[in-house]
Amino acid sequence: NEIGFRWDHRIPTEKKTKKGTKKIVMIAMPVLEL
Repeated sequence: NEIGFRWDHRIPTEKKTKKGTKKIVMIAMPVLEL
């Protein structure tokens, strides 16, 4: 089995940096291909 990352199914997540600014990071969903 291989785990592939599909960039068309991204999830925007907010991360706070050390300076206190918010950054929106797009994370690709791992898709399990059987």
